Amino acid sequence: MAFPRGDEMNFSMRQLQDELNRVFERVWQGGPQAAIMHGVGGGPAVDMYEFSDRYLIIADLPGVPGDRVEVTLLDDELTIQGDPIDPVAGTVDGAPIKTERRTGTLRRVVEVPQGVDAEKISARCHDGLLEVILPKSVSASPRAVRVESGTNEPGASSGGHASPGSAQGG
Repeated sequence: MAFPRGDEMNFSMRQLQDELNRVFERVWQGGPQAAIMHGVGGGPAVDMYEFSDRYLIIADLPGVPGDRVEVTLLDDELTIQGDPIDPVAGTVDGAPIKTERRTGTLRRVVEVPQGVDAEKISARCHDGLLEVILPKSVSASPRAVRVESGTNEPGASSGGHASPGSAQGG
């Protein structure tokens, strides 16, 4: 069994220190969920916004061109998947000195609220960001109810119907 030389030991300790620094930065800057939201396990960070007529999901997909992104909706789960381009792939003579970027498929499953019109979902990928627009279905949109003004008698309506418990003619 060979023990690492001093310079090899320092190299691995530096890598460990860099990784620990990144983890602590994520936790201190964004709370305990920040590590999960920033790609631990290969999942991209995701923000979700609600507007009166739609939901908007924005996902970080650095290095992933739009033609390498898949977005699918099954029941109430939206799956985002993308394959980043590795600019060094295929080179034989390069050995990594420092590696922080994630490689492989980025995948994230996001639970979406009820009432999304699945037929009208659209997505656009640009500058490392994926924007998914999930329009709300008409039945999920708020509907104004007209309030009539009438008598002060509880249960009375303007249609001439008797209210419950009232006596009519006799």
